[in-house]
Amino acid sequence: MKATLERKKISENVRFRSPRTVRDLISDVKLIEEFESGNRGAFEKLIHRYYGPAMKIAYGFVGHRELTQDIVQEAFAKAYKALPGYDHSRPFSTWFFRIVTNLCIDKLRRRGHRSLVSLENARDYNLEPASGDHARHQSDETAEAVQDIMERMPEKYVTVLTMRDLNTISCERIADILHVSASTVRWRLSLARRMFRERWNKKYRD
Repeated sequence: MKATLERKKISENVRFRSPRTVRDLISDVKLIEEFESGNRGAFEKLIHRYYGPAMKIAYGFVGHRELTQDIVQEAFAKAYKALPGYDHSRPFSTWFFRIVTNLCIDKLRRRGHRSLVSLENARDYNLEPASGDHARHQSDETAEAVQDIMERMPEKYVTVLTMRDLNTISCERIADILHVSASTVRWRLSLARRMFRERWNKKYRD
């Protein structure tokens, strides 16, 4: 399994897609049942199906290629070991993405920061620097500024902000992953966006 994961290449441009659009003719439940019956190859199909979305989620949190790969490999390893006790009444995607999210948060806690944000995220907040000879330098500075603000925000707000605005995961699916209500996710997201803008304006536009 490790060799299979290592052959995969990270793509920062992979878009998050809901399980309905990435599934082939064999459902997740069927693959899990085959795995539980002794067909270990069924898990390889789950890896192929969820590798891209998992990489997108993890990269959105940590912003570092090698760490992203490590997190996704560890997530699949944990899922492999825990799958025999998996609750079939829950969607596999929700269960697995929760593993990925928890690992991301744990890794960032240990490293003493919460998020490494790309300039793509800065553009979502209308922070894109002006074009010109110094555009590249300004882009780096903007990304660092976004990162600095995100690192100082409470974790629960950074989590929903990263999952929704960087990974474009729906509020309903975020709610399932975090085990909270969709209304709680929307409330946290609204506060997170306002918090980010207020801190940005106070620090860089006063």
